[in-house]
Amino acid sequence: MCSSGVLKVTELECVSSQANAVHTHKTELNQTIEELESMLKKKEEEIERLKQENNSARELQAQRDYLTQKLKLQANHLTSISEWLKTCPRECERPGARQTERANRAG
Repeated sequence: MCSSGVLKVTELECVSSQANAVHTHKTELNQTIEELESMLKKKEEEIERLKQENNSARELQAQRDYLTQKLKLQANHLTSISEWLKTCPRECERPGARQTERANRAG
């Protein structure tokens, strides 16, 4: 009976030590899970921030494209005006030039 009682105590000690090891391992796993969840949350926040930056960049690109097109149209318009002025008679180039020439001829 004594040896049987010693065996049960040893078995209980072994089970107790296994239970402690399992508890320690569970605690470590829970801590790892919390760390991973925290990392995941930070990555999700970073992804959201990058999405917003990407949308902002797209909007800026669209604005740049619009302004570039507008600038090209204005440059073409100015080129057209410049070409027209080159072919225009002298009176067209200087406002009031025709009146001045008439006055000079008359005087």
